[in-house]
Amino acid sequence: MAEATAVEVTMPEMGESVTEGTVLEWHVAVGDTIEEGETLVEVSTDKVDAEVPSPVTGTVTELRAEVDEEIPVGAVLAVIDPDASGSGPARTTATGEGDADLGDDVNPRATSAPNGDAPSSDGPSADPIEVTMPEMGESVTEGTVLEWHVAVGDTIEEGDTLVEVSTDKVDAEVPAPVTGTVTELRAEVDEEIAVGAVLAVIDPDASGSGPSAATAVGEGDADLGDSSTPEASSAPNGSAATSDAVQAEPIEVAMPEMGESVTEGTVLEWHVAVGDSVEEGQTLVEVSTDKVDAEVPAPTAGEITELLVEPDQEIPIGAVLCKMIPGAGSGGGNGAAPAATESAAPASAEPADVGDGRATPIAKRVAAAKGLKLDQVTGTGPGGKVTKSDVLAAGEGNGAAPANREEKALRGPAGMLAKAMDESRTIPTATSFRTVAVDTLDAKRKGLNGALSQRGMKVSFTHLVAWAIVQAARKWPVMARHFEEKDGKLFSVSDGQINLGIAVDVEKKDGSRSLMVPAIK
Repeated sequence: MAEATAVEVTMPEMGESVTEGTVLEWHVAVGDTIEEGETLVEVSTDKVDAEVPSPVTGTVTELRAEVDEEIPVGAVLAVIDPDASGSGPARTTATGEGDADLGDDVNPRATSAPNGDAPSSDGPSADPIEVTMPEMGESVTEGTVLEWHVAVGDTIEEGDTLVEVSTDKVDAEVPAPVTGTVTELRAEVDEEIAVGAVLAVIDPDASGSGPSAATAVGEGDADLGDSSTPEASSAPNGSAATSDAVQAEPIEVAMPEMGESVTEGTVLEWHVAVGDSVEEGQTLVEVSTDKVDAEVPAPTAGEITELLVEPDQEIPIGAVLCKMIPGAGSGGGNGAAPAATESAAPASAEPADVGDGRATPIAKRVAAAKGLKLDQVTGTGPGGKVTKSDVLAAGEGNGAAPANREEKALRGPAGMLAKAMDESRTIPTATSFRTVAVDTLDAKRKGLNGALSQRGMKVSFTHLVAWAIVQAARKWPVMARHFEEKDGKLFSVSDGQINLGIAVDVEKKDGSRSLMVPAIK
């Protein structure tokens, strides 16, 4: 009987902008026997809290994270030995109903015999893997299928995106838990699926060896921590690598870090195309965050083989923006790469049919089907994003913009400020006015400025009022309370934090000015 490989349980993906999470509480200890689907650990992100289930039945052999430790998405949380779970076949009857969809590195043999049948000693084929709707927070019970990245019969690599789903908390991409062939898609686009329900079925035995098929379904999602093999990434244009010529491995250019509180950015403009040769240090792409606009340079000289994101697309820090082969004029990729990219990912040409603008994948498809341009539709989603309902309304004549109307996408600090101001309307507030004499305050300010003038500094009334607000919040913590809604109930939360936001007028590199509100913690 073949011995099952130890299963590594990783930190699941819980939204495009979520890059890490914190371990809240372990439900098991080393040596414990656990059933498939049973909760291993509770984790928390800046978006949701979630329970990570066991993908297999077995014995916990390692816990690789401590309580309160911050863990990046995709990092290993625990290791489970399926062989150490005893001989009871009843423990494996639920295989495939857990959360292998959360990106756990599950060996197909670890999930074999889902019906309790013992595998034969002559090396049986691995059973099909069921990919389920992942858990994305305690209060999330269902999600909606946004877009399939594969079709029945496609070969997919472990970690490649299968499907995009949306909940009332986050949008997320569900990766393939194993390499194989997609045999079933059990949910339609726009269909609401319960957490734990099966989305797709993958046959690990039918995966074959074709790297070009893997690149066709996985294009655009190397930023999700895909662990693609060198063979799959060495031929990004779909052509097989020759045996008599060694080709350099592709280099992934990632979204750079731009400040402690910056978790994502928006692609403004590409300066290169697939097939272009670039020099080291040459600008590849311009990106924008809520703090700063920046240019991302080429880390080395070489040839661009893949552009994985579109303009106006939001990308988390560390996600892959593009791929390139190092070395000037590296080997025969010119000409073939653009054609292969077009054939491998025809969906990438879709925005050209509907025009530029922020829109959900479903909205773009509906707009293309109705012959509408995105600039003809008024978006009602977050940040003005066009949704499916917006396109349908425009198609019926209820949402089309006037012909002489001008619209300009808000990006960077302006876009984040507009989004934050719009979201602030959902926060209950109370305003109190007092009229007070500021003679003493003015005298203090003049005294401070007299002392600070020697250092080229000065304080305004705003500085002093901000200081007074912080002191008051420390003395009366009730001022810093906020509310949260859980399961339809409202809770008053006191977390002991004081975050002060002050609007600042800043000059951008092009000479224009922008209003930014940094959070002082």
